[in-house]
Amino acid sequence: MFALKKIFRFFLFPLFLIFWAVILSASFDIKRIDGDSMNPTLRKGDRIVVLSLYNGKRFLSSRTHAKILRNDIVIFKSPQTNQLLIKRVLATEGDLINFIDPNTISINGEVLHISDSKKYLFEDFTKIPKHAIFLLGDNRSHSTDSRDFGFVTIDRVQGKVLFKISARIEDASSEHG
Repeated sequence: MFALKKIFRFFLFPLFLIFWAVILSASFDIKRIDGDSMNPTLRKGDRIVVLSLYNGKRFLSSRTHAKILRNDIVIFKSPQTNQLLIKRVLATEGDLINFIDPNTISINGEVLHISDSKKYLFEDFTKIPKHAIFLLGDNRSHSTDSRDFGFVTIDRVQGKVLFKISARIEDASSEHG
């Protein structure tokens, strides 16, 4: 019995730790924000931790972290350019969007003032299709998002932002004004 404990302690346990370290490193990524479309939530230069998703399938067993929900921030491939973009999920599969005017939409009856006069691809009521999401940048006047390219299918999502780990470093000269 003592020999089994020794084998576990010196051989199997370290292998177990290495296995989980590899799994976790494959599931998480650190990204740097390069644009202004998510201001003020995420600013240029901020670093974020992203839970990587592979075509919408889970790497981790925790459904809470892997499932894409309203208000999540996701990284995805643009349907127009395949460039990686970062936006906020405003509506998910089955949600009903009403495009009231260029400044206002409602999602499942909840009114959202966008404060931007960008024209939508959609008119009137639209139901979010199966396996799709509707995305907007927080800085809506400087964002290319679902208003421009429509719904994004879940298989284009590369990851979900878990949290910001550092803010950008302000220019020292701007603090002495």
